[in-house]
Amino acid sequence: MRESVRAINDLADPSLANCRYASQRLGDILKSYTVYVDRILADTWGRLIANG
Repeated sequence: MRESVRAINDLADPSLANCRYASQRLGDILKSYTVYVDRILADTWGRLIANG
């Protein structure tokens, strides 16, 4: 499974481990692309799940 898809699928189960993994992946993306200041994932209620 592609890593980005896994990070999105982890939102279905926002356990601490899944949130940490998503934050790590977002951080990796942030390091690779200089156009981003920050990246976030939010659930359908607008709650912040992870940032990178």
